[in-house]
Order: sequence, then structure tokens, then C-alpha cells
Amino acid sequence: MARLVPLIWSLGCVFFLYAPVLEGKSVSSSDVRRTYKLGFMLPFNADTACDAHLRSYAGQYAPAILVAMEHIRNDTSLNFNLTWVWNDTMCNESKAIRQQVWQLNNGVDAFFGPGKSCATTSRNALAFNKPVISYECRDAPLADKDVYKTLARTSINNVHIVPPLLATLKQFKWKRVAIVYQKKIQWQMIYNYVSKVLAEEKNNITIALTESVQLDYKEFHQRNFQAVEASLRRISQTARIVILLMSHELVIEYMLSAHKEGLVQTGEYAFISFQLSPELLNHKIQMKWYFGEFSGPGYMEKIIKSFSALLILQVRPITYGRHKNNSMTYSNFSAEVLRLSREPPFKSDAYQGCLFVNNSSNCTERTCKCIFLKNTSLVPIEAANLYHGIVQYAYALNRTLAKNQEPNGINIIDALKGHTFD
Repeated sequence: MARLVPLIWSLGCVFFLYAPVLEGKSVSSSDVRRTYKLGFMLPFNADTACDAHLRSYAGQYAPAILVAMEHIRNDTSLNFNLTWVWNDTMCNESKAIRQQVWQLNNGVDAFFGPGKSCATTSRNALAFNKPVISYECRDAPLADKDVYKTLARTSINNVHIVPPLLATLKQFKWKRVAIVYQKKIQWQMIYNYVSKVLAEEKNNITIALTESVQLDYKEFHQRNFQAVEASLRRISQTARIVILLMSHELVIEYMLSAHKEGLVQTGEYAFISFQLSPELLNHKIQMKWYFGEFSGPGYMEKIIKSFSALLILQVRPITYGRHKNNSMTYSNFSAEVLRLSREPPFKSDAYQGCLFVNNSSNCTERTCKCIFLKNTSLVPIEAANLYHGIVQYAYALNRTLAKNQEPNGINIIDALKGHTFD
């Protein structure tokens, strides 16, 4: 350990080591290697380089590692040991790259992370034929599997939209569509992929018109939706099936405007939108689909009527199987992550205290209004994605070893292909 100190100081990073051994069957020296090391690069704390729009920090979901490790430890079909290390990237890509080098030099067999941006670390891993499992990364170039051959993702991304969309169009024999996408990088990336696939000759789909729309907060708060209404009038002249690639707030205003323009009432127009967050499938908040940032409860009746012409494609609820006859619901999983968040090695305070009005760090229960207790919240979906990434890697490793193959990046990713999970 003493030899690591100069390296740690020279990189200017903090490294955390945690290596509980998962018990497996004893093996003799003549057997193949049975101990493998996982490396986690987590944005546990933020610095000035952090993306202000990062959904969640690792303090909220890192304990999912412990839940996954317990799952693996209890599965007697897995005949190997796992150890693991983790580093705090502080949401800084440069630090993540240096930490990846440190992990590589310390014998890590598979990388997890580093969070939202992982294109560079994924290429680094490919250079050494190491697998990378991403639980959050949505970089557009990652869909190119000729470049990112050793990368797998457990998060919802633009690739997942297309199969159910094609199935829906085929089911109703819809062959002519219009697409409206929001002028925001996430939706622009989704549009680029969706339009490319739909345009393939084998799908027999005609994209009659493409519209882009800006979420104009100033105009929308003044209830000026002329741009949306004009877009719908153009669409109504060219197609009757409209694919909406946009946020929930914008979907509501498009549907209200469609009702205002009389498109909903005719029964001849159908709109398709997407709900990509499994967190929103909780039955307590499903009604939030009828509430908009610009059109509130006073427009509820019209929103419900307008939604009669809207088909929402959403991800299905997730369960977290420990054993064949014992699965965890999302709320059970959340409770387990919350419980472990206070324990080593993370000791996170993410679920302690109150969320105050304006989320001010200077607030106390005496000086500010507490909106809700943090320990009553559900954990972010990144926790589930991280959990599944670890467990699925373990099963892929098991399949690879069973074939007497080297558990390198290419072979592990091949072993992951074609397998689904709940």
C-alpha cells in the first residue's frame, strides 16, 4: 500500500478501496483464475466541472453495489470470487480517466461508470479489451458498436425506443408519419436515430414531414402557443400519425393545441409519445401525466380529453430478482439502498434530513419549510441500472468461464447479448 501513495498524490485524486470477498467454492492452483476485480468510477461528490443537469449523484445510488453483491454472494451457481474498488470522479471526466488508469494498473477486470460521459473511458477500455458496463451514459456515439465493442449499457437510451415504435406502427398498419422533435440535445439524438431507422427501406415507413420545436418558457408562461399551433396545422395537411419526441411538458401543450385545432375530435389523428423513466411508473404519480408546467389543474378536463388521441409508449415496471421465488419491488429495493447508504464504505447523507423550499443548504427546520423527509423518497433509477449492470456482468462472466473462454471485453459483451432482465 505504501507504494501507492506517490501515485495517489501525483494524480491529485482520492481513491477508495473496498474489497469484500464473495465466497465461492475453493479452487486449487491448477484451476483457472477464480477471483476477479471490479472497478467503479462514481460521481460521488461534485466540483465546478460537474454538469449542472446531472440527474443524480452517486451518494444516492452507490449502495446498490452492496445490494448486487449480496445477490451474487447468495447465488450458488456462481463459482468465483469478486473484489471491487471505487473512485470518486467528482463528476470530472479528466479525473475519471486518470482513475481508470489507476484501476487498470491495479488489476481491474471490468469497469463500471464513470457516469454521464463515458465515451473516452470506453475507448480506453477497448484498447485493453476490458468490458465497460454503463448505468447512465447516454453519449450519442456509443450506439456505434464497431467502435465501442466492449461497452454495454443498462440505462434506457434512444436504441430502446425503436422496436416498440415499429411494432406499434406495424400493428395498426400505419405507414405514413410526421415527426416532431424538441430542440434539446437528448431529443435531437433520439430523433436522429429514430428517423434513420424508420427511413430504412425494409420498414416501409414514409416520414412525410419533420418539425422541430423549442420549449419557449417565456412565451409558454404567457400562454402563447402559436408556434405549436402552426406546427400542427402544417402536420395536419401531410400526415395523420404524429410521433412526438419531446418532454412531458411539451407533449401536454401539443395535445392541448391539437384539441384546440380540432384534430382530436375528428378521431382521424393519432399521436405517439414516450415515457422513458421507470421511476414515473409508480402508481402514486401516474396522474402527473395530466399536469403540465404551463397548463395546470385548471386545464385537467381538456388535457384528459386531448389524451384520448395519444398513445404513450413507456418502459415496463422493474423488479429486482434475488432468487427465483423472491423478488424485490422498486419500493423494497429503494428501502434497501436507503438503509445501506448510511453504512460503510459510502456513509452517504443523501437521504438524511429534509428537502427545504429552494433546496437551500442554509436552511434548518426552524428557518425554512420542509417539503418532505429525504428518507421517504425513492432512489433514482441509476441505482437500478447499476444493480443490474453488476449482476448481469456476473452472469456473463459465469457463461464465459463455462465455455473456457478468456473473460475479456469482447467475450463478456458477447455473453451479455440476447439476455434480458427484470
